[in-house]
Amino acid sequence: MKHDFHVPVGSQQEAYLSIVTGNDVQIPVTIYVQGDGRVAMPLFHDEMLFPRQGLCLNDQGKADAYRSDNGFHSSIIFNPCLDSRIFIAFPTLLLLNNIGKEINERMIPDAFQTFYHAQYGIRWEGLLHALMQAPVRCLRLNGFSGCEVSGEEEQLPEMPHCIYPSNDFEPSLQPSGVMDYYRMDPASVIPALALDVKEGDRVLDMCSAPGGKALILAEALGDNGHLTTNEWSRARKEKLRSVLKAYIPKTTFSNIRVTGHDASKWGLFEPDQYNRILLDAPCSSERHVLHQTAELKKWKPSRSKQLARRQYALLCSALMSCKPGGRIVYSTCSLSMLENDETIRRLIKKKGDRFQCHTEFSPVYGEATEFGWQILPDSQSGWGPMYWSVLEHA
Repeated sequence: MKHDFHVPVGSQQEAYLSIVTGNDVQIPVTIYVQGDGRVAMPLFHDEMLFPRQGLCLNDQGKADAYRSDNGFHSSIIFNPCLDSRIFIAFPTLLLLNNIGKEINERMIPDAFQTFYHAQYGIRWEGLLHALMQAPVRCLRLNGFSGCEVSGEEEQLPEMPHCIYPSNDFEPSLQPSGVMDYYRMDPASVIPALALDVKEGDRVLDMCSAPGGKALILAEALGDNGHLTTNEWSRARKEKLRSVLKAYIPKTTFSNIRVTGHDASKWGLFEPDQYNRILLDAPCSSERHVLHQTAELKKWKPSRSKQLARRQYALLCSALMSCKPGGRIVYSTCSLSMLENDETIRRLIKKKGDRFQCHTEFSPVYGEATEFGWQILPDSQSGWGPMYWSVLEHA
């Protein structure tokens, strides 16, 4: 059985389809990958090849297609075969055993599939489908802008100032001198809220770019308190600075420090300095990688292991910088358990006498994990992924 769906968009390639007869007859067809990402196969009825039979491909990257009065459907009970030339279009982002495997699998390395299927089991197919969709974004009202949420907009429960726009909406500069809304994944709001920042706190945002979470922290502090934002990458640090300046008044910005240090060494230079620390750690960012062909080609299972080592070092540094009684929120946008619960597990094993993992409360959004919570796009309207864990310094 020859079958290869590794076809770039806009090209065509010949493949072979098995016909449901007693002797596994094969016929050649041409697979077209159209500009909109859909796949079409021109099929021809031939009474000698498959008299009154359906065209069938098995579930290993193949499809069932049968003629019925209501069009084409997949079923083991099928009607007489195709009586004219037709095109069967395979939705690019559909992961089903019938009507084809997700055609973008042609781009996804087997090692990637194996790695995440081992963690998510039967959930993985639906999760991958959700990850391949366009990311969901909300608009979060800038509390410094002087604007108010319109009653016509859909506000997200338990997420102050977050809306789904009712129409095409672009953030704009307000008379107050700052932008009115910041566009972000709704799931990204939650770790910043979980930090529970109050006026007067000393707050460290260790890996702050692009800046959406830092804006939430700055609003919670107002003009009373101190916020240090850090981003090691020079380009990302400048992006962070530009976002903060666009959304935060000059008088408040004077209380914010923007730095570019290696956060894994932070605790050596500023121990016991902060009572609130957000560590939104660099991670595998699988959803982003899946939409970037060049990045996906470079992906290896060792990537997650390397990142987990870096994340552990960052967590140790955060623990050193946190005051007794303070709070650390660790978050990633990774699917990998190595970078999420397993990183927290390692910290508990090595330094569990210095903090408590705070799991008692139940957030409105997300599903509980062993040491925290996660939001996955297959179960929360396309949000995420986002993982977070709340640690209280002993």
